[in-house]
Amino acid sequence: PDLGTIEPVRQPLRWMARRASRQLAAAQTIGVVEQGGRTVSLGDLLGPEFAANPRELFGPDSYHPSAEGYATAAMAVLPTVCAALGLWPAEEDRPDAARRE
Repeated sequence: PDLGTIEPVRQPLRWMARRASRQLAAAQTIGVVEQGGRTVSLGDLLGPEFAANPRELFGPDSYHPSAEGYATAAMAVLPTVCAALGLWPAEEDRPDAARRE
């Protein structure tokens, strides 16, 4: 995750935490993909949402996700987990919202 979205962390440490977490995520992605795994960039996918809605997505300690934050993260990871397990429909088999499917 993007550690730069954690409000109790003040600048310039917040900027450094964001940078370090993104560098670590990039290194992890390279390592995982080289081994044939899949990754989900929670920082890219959810960082802006957590930054925009910290009261809803962070728990009382303003550090760990709330129940809604964990649910949001789970929804971001779900397609990749299902695809890895062969449970996600192929692109051509997915419902098309434009056709109200």
